[in-house]
Amino acid sequence: MKKYDDKGFTFVELMIVIVIIAILAGIAIPIYINTQEKAAESACLHNQKVIRLAAEEYKNDNGSYPETVQVLVDGGYLKSMPNCSGLIYTAIKSDGTVECPRENNKH
Repeated sequence: MKKYDDKGFTFVELMIVIVIIAILAGIAIPIYINTQEKAAESACLHNQKVIRLAAEEYKNDNGSYPETVQVLVDGGYLKSMPNCSGLIYTAIKSDGTVECPRENNKH
């Protein structure tokens, strides 16, 4: 008669571990995605503030706000063209503010 070793995991034990990992992933993934969205929104708001400050400096030097963000970059008021999730800011409003380039400001 063959003797079986008890050195391993049963199918039920493995399934329990897989279920626990799936539950933890189900909790962690939405939190991770939400954190990424909040970070993108925060970065966009920061970029808008930086553009606003550069536009104010441009207005102080030239008497009016620039029409585009590119004018600020070309004039040395910004080191590089800011972007929001890969989309660049373009027009500057008459009050020196810019809107998020994403559709409906959704992040």
